[in-house]
This record gives sequence, structure tokens and C-alpha cells, in this order.
Amino acid sequence: MTINRFDVSNRVILITGAGQGIGRAYAKAFADAGAIPIVADVNAANGEDVAARIRETGQEALAIQTDVSDQGSVEAAVDEISKKYGRLDVLINNAAIFTSLDRKPFYDISLAEWEQVMQVNVTGSFIAAKAVAPLMIEAGWGRIINISSASVAMGMPQFMH
Repeated sequence: MTINRFDVSNRVILITGAGQGIGRAYAKAFADAGAIPIVADVNAANGEDVAARIRETGQEALAIQTDVSDQGSVEAAVDEISKKYGRLDVLINNAAIFTSLDRKPFYDISLAEWEQVMQVNVTGSFIAAKAVAPLMIEAGWGRIINISSASVAMGMPQFMH
């Protein structure tokens, strides 16, 4: 018997920041491959729009308003997933603040803006991974995928954060 390692049929996949951009594309692609995408986004309307468009094609999807910078919000989302599906197979840490940032010298970045970016882009991945780990450990299987931008390696002028 040949096992397709890339078969995601019926896998429950939590995608943070899936209400727009590449996260939206991940949700659609996983749904097309037979997975059940959980569209987690701080913007509830965007998340529900993505999930609704997937459901319109006859595929299953669930939107959950989730703020990855808030441990309670992430834990509530994982609890909802656990109650509905009894498991979580994959976490894709994709949520990030980037396109809404203004280019400016580092000395013009407020501490509040810096902290918000770090809380979402860095700490959010830790919060989400920590929240899903018990489900994956209990199941004896799971995958956590952390996404980052190429700008991390390239460095972009006036985008220190």
C-alpha cells in the first residue's frame, strides 16, 4: 500500500491570518485538497467571507475570530475546534502585521507599534503553538508550520519592525 504523505483529506487545519492575502490562499488551497480549513483572523468579517466562499463550493470551512496576540482568544478558538472536530491536525502560523505598516525610520516607530508587531508576528506563533500542542500530543500526531516573509532575510529599509 502506498501512502501519500501529502494527502490532507479531512485534515483539520487551523490557519491564522487567513482572512486575507496568502492566508486566504492557503485556506482555499487546503479546502480544494479536501482538508477542513479553520479560518482564524482578527477581522471577523474577512474570516467569515473566506469561509463562506469556500462553503459556497460545497467544501467545509469554519471561521473563528481570533487575535493571536491574545492567549485567551487563541485558547477559545482551539477549544471551539476541539469541541466541533475533536482534533486539530495542522497549525499554520501565518498571521502577521506588515502591509498596514508605514515605512519610517526606526526612531519614529512608537513603542506601542513595535510591541503590537512583535506580539502578533513573533509571540502570536508561540501562543498558537502552545495552545494546539495538547490536542496534537493527545492525538499522537500533528504539524505546526511557521510562515515568515522573505523581507526577514532581505531586510527592508525603514521597516525595522
